[in-house]
Amino acid sequence: MTSIRDYTFRNCSGLTSITIPNSITSIGYEAFYNCSGLTSIDIPNSVTSIGSGAFSGCRLTSVTIPSSVSKIGVSPFSSCSALTSIIVDDRNPVFDSREGCNAIVRTSDNKLIEGCINTSIPNSVNSIGEGAFFGCSGLTSVTIPNSVTSIGDYAFGQCGLNSITIPNSVTSIGEGTFYNCVSLTSITIPNSVSNIGNYAFDRCSSLISVAIKNETPINIKKGTFSNRANAILYVPKGAKTAYAAADYWKEFKEIVEISPNMGDANGDGVVNVADVVEAVNAMNDKTSTKFKFSYADLNQKGKIDQTDIDIIVNLIYSNIPKLYIPEPVPVPTQGDRNAVGSGGGFL
Repeated sequence: MTSIRDYTFRNCSGLTSITIPNSITSIGYEAFYNCSGLTSIDIPNSVTSIGSGAFSGCRLTSVTIPSSVSKIGVSPFSSCSALTSIIVDDRNPVFDSREGCNAIVRTSDNKLIEGCINTSIPNSVNSIGEGAFFGCSGLTSVTIPNSVTSIGDYAFGQCGLNSITIPNSVTSIGEGTFYNCVSLTSITIPNSVSNIGNYAFDRCSSLISVAIKNETPINIKKGTFSNRANAILYVPKGAKTAYAAADYWKEFKEIVEISPNMGDANGDGVVNVADVVEAVNAMNDKTSTKFKFSYADLNQKGKIDQTDIDIIVNLIYSNIPKLYIPEPVPVPTQGDRNAVGSGGGFL
């Protein structure tokens, strides 16, 4: 044998182990697709190509790509939810796992083509490929570096992400990029993005906050934000009229114009632990000399509660860039802690 052909072991759920001989040079399309009992695989140094979806849906925990592999299809390890380690042999001239990133990066164009739940995207990566993290249900957070300019189709589809901030370097978000990310509650889109593909946030049923920094609405389609009727759209100050007239953007539950200073409860220009103390004091009706109500009322309930404090803590420790909130209302006088603020945004 010199190859394992397309679909050879597809849906063999009872397959728990296999030895691939050194005569094998290629592993075909979906060759081991949905072999849910397969927990480990040793790819011999004779293999030069791995087909798309070759090990999709397996229970693999770690993968080593040998130096001989020069061709890898789309998402060969998609939906391998237990996968925590991906290592490319240092001698491989085509692919690499630079900086211990637990991912497969194509060396020629710095494109990350496959990741896992422990991937740390290096600053040298320029793009995230099609389906790179598809089905990583255990991936709850990811930091996308400023070097990334494009995110491919279904790159984070069916992941467990809670929130995502896209850096200012990204200009294009592909079709179905965050498809069916049912835990995703918020998204921040920078003004560098000029294209958002159809179905990019389709079936993101928990999405309640979309913050976009483009003053002019980007053209989107019906399936781009399927949960828009239940979500608040935060837009730059002065842009509400344009978004309220734009197709599909106008169908958001509410459109709110926004300005800087989210979470700056004490009004000193930075968000840090002092703002947490300020918000806690306000919640407990304690002395708070510099309290800025609307900067801390991040969930728009007209009072300071634990959710507001949790969001401020998240801002401090998650390295997520600040969103925007509406212009502040006047500072409440001492004892007037129940004055209604002008609202804010979620993370």
